[in-house]
Amino acid sequence: MTAPLPSAAEARAVYGRLLGYAKPWRGQFLVGVLGMALYAATDAGTAWFVDQFLRHAFVDPDPRVVWAVPLGVLLLFLLRGLGDYVATYFPAKVGRHVVKAIRRDLFAQYLHLPASWYDAQPAGRALSRLVYDAEQVAEAATTSVAVVIRDSLVIMGLLAFMFWKSWQFTLLALVAAPLVGWVLGGINRRFRRHSARIQQSMGDFTRVAQESLAAQRLVKVSNAQAAEARRFEAATRRNAPTVYLTQSRPPR
Repeated sequence: MTAPLPSAAEARAVYGRLLGYAKPWRGQFLVGVLGMALYAATDAGTAWFVDQFLRHAFVDPDPRVVWAVPLGVLLLFLLRGLGDYVATYFPAKVGRHVVKAIRRDLFAQYLHLPASWYDAQPAGRALSRLVYDAEQVAEAATTSVAVVIRDSLVIMGLLAFMFWKSWQFTLLALVAAPLVGWVLGGINRRFRRHSARIQQSMGDFTRVAQESLAAQRLVKVSNAQAAEARRFEAATRRNAPTVYLTQSRPPR
């Protein structure tokens, strides 16, 4: 049975603790934010560039603008590539630091847990928390924040350009924004409800593989290769739908 979703206050408290892992590397993350700002500026710059090109190439021809187009395209793509690289590399680097810190603290906690806890918990699930869940948590602490910041900057830049071109049309387009936000919010809540099942599925998958590989001599002596293969196939089938969910997850 899937656990109920936490309240907004509980979610904020947990996320605040999670962001604390990234705090020692906030300088590197801020460098990534500068790259996001550059990337967002090139998006708005591309819209402005296309507008100027169409105006001076067809509506009010100007040979100087036509000759400047190749240089402008090259400059825009160079700046866009630089911004994308910085915006991707530094948050990802911070994310690896967060993964390392979470795994270190989790493993230290494992070492101090009583034997009764290990008797009640399959080893595969504990290993899945250390390997799989730590990656997902680090993604929430760095990648998701980076995506929100970058997309917000892109939206603000494009909205500024749209208001400059036609504030009436921009206001008309913004009418649909609450509806789109409501739909995406419902989809994200649905994926959050599947998170517990995803984690349990990964734990079962890891447990079956670990048990079979650790006891490979016993499997051979008992001639149980076919039975273990069927167990692994069943765990793989249970895991496949959850993998599809994680790969088709909408942007946060």
